[in-house]
Amino acid sequence: MGTPPAVAAQTIADAVAEAWHGHHGSGRCEIAVGTVAGLALLWPEPGTETELAARLTSMDGPQLIQVLERIWALRWLGDPYLVDTAHPIRTWLEQDLPEQAIVGVRAVAAAAMRHGLLQLTRGADPYGRAEADVLGPLITAFRPRSAYTERGQIHTPQDLAEVLARLAFLDLPAPGASFDDPAAGSGGLMRAAAQVLRDAGRDPADHLWSMGDIDPLSAACCATNAMIWGLGPSVLIFHGNTLAQGDGPRLATQRRAEVLAHHANVVGAARIMAATLRAERLLLQPLTAPGAPAASSPGHTCPPVRRPPGRGQRRRPSRRERADG
Repeated sequence: MGTPPAVAAQTIADAVAEAWHGHHGSGRCEIAVGTVAGLALLWPEPGTETELAARLTSMDGPQLIQVLERIWALRWLGDPYLVDTAHPIRTWLEQDLPEQAIVGVRAVAAAAMRHGLLQLTRGADPYGRAEADVLGPLITAFRPRSAYTERGQIHTPQDLAEVLARLAFLDLPAPGASFDDPAAGSGGLMRAAAQVLRDAGRDPADHLWSMGDIDPLSAACCATNAMIWGLGPSVLIFHGNTLAQGDGPRLATQRRAEVLAHHANVVGAARIMAATLRAERLLLQPLTAPGAPAASSPGHTCPPVRRPPGRGQRRRPSRRERADG
């Protein structure tokens, strides 16, 4: 029997935290979390994880950072709102990092690959990718003790989350029902709820998921996990103090509309540009019938053209004219 997914996720978290602290030192944990989050969005085909892990591990720091940028850009095409919401763990990719941080990124990626991150997040089926919360234990591994005593940041253990979800869903909710967790952490309770729905033959994408947290990294991990776990298009993520604000879902709905409108404009402009380039290429092509050789093609000669006799040009007499003469 293999290692339970929850245990494997905890092992990855411990190894990544040790690698980051050993090669970078304390601070800037969003870089380490963002590195793991980006790699967790690769979703390799089963059977290709080992080869892909070896390729990623062999890359130098700048190459690895470029790969992470492309992963987030690719996911933005399909889930622009969730990628936008995950900005606290990805905007460091736009910064000029010191060499020590780049070394830390490479060490984190190597640790994650070595302990099986791609095995936990592989394949097109979100059920397999949702068997564990990789990012929740990782955030916990980077948190100081004060996070528990002063801010109450305690992530629900995976086994407990699954028990709570099964008790809550003794009667399955109808499609279209919404689920809300205003102190979601990395979304562990929602992961368990989505798996219970799948076990019952239901699709989590048929529901609305609303999650929030006072910690920006946790909210960003919620957004990333929503993609990994396949929660569908109706997901709202908000960062803030639910008790003080109380309107997190409304603000998240507004932000989501803004991001989707921007995404539509960008994609629409890209399509117009692509269509324009195709039209320009067609205009530059020679105007010949399909399959017909061009007039200047080597090896082809044009048939002689018969011209009427003109000025200074003598006409050859016909056979009858020659006989009469």
